[in-house]
Amino acid sequence: MAVPPIEAWAQREVVTAAKLNAQIREPLRYLADTPRLSCRGAAPGQTVTRGSSTLVRWATLETKTFVADGDRRWFTVPDSGVYVLSGSVSVKSGPTQPYGDGVILHVLRRTSAGVVSVATVREIVQQSYDVQIVSAATIAHLTAGDSIGVAVYLEAGVPSSSYTVQAGEWET
Repeated sequence: MAVPPIEAWAQREVVTAAKLNAQIREPLRYLADTPRLSCRGAAPGQTVTRGSSTLVRWATLETKTFVADGDRRWFTVPDSGVYVLSGSVSVKSGPTQPYGDGVILHVLRRTSAGVVSVATVREIVQQSYDVQIVSAATIAHLTAGDSIGVAVYLEAGVPSSSYTVQAGEWET
């Protein structure tokens, strides 16, 4: 259901059933059941290589009107409006990771003009074999047809290895 338009009321206007339904009931019905998307559990086997950004592929999703691409990485926005966007991902370093590696999480918006980050968070991994949870949240105005996704970036450094995205209950 698309967002119902709200028209102006005239002074001393006689309220009709049709106008009452269009101006009061339909917007309340929409607000009670707005478009939503919940992705949980990163699909197993994903890694983030140093110096590159990796879109997270999700194992489980629940959606009302959002459309997922075949890889469950990008999700198309059904209606223009203001959305609450959040993302969390957990990553685990390997045995050779130096202290202080930076893991960056991006909540991305893809339009016909390109891809931009609408929320970015950087966390520092403190020790080898450490699991790091990275979370970002924002409120953004999105246009119908835009796509949203979550990407993880590992700052470049040596030795050249990767982090593993942990499958689990983290949600976006």
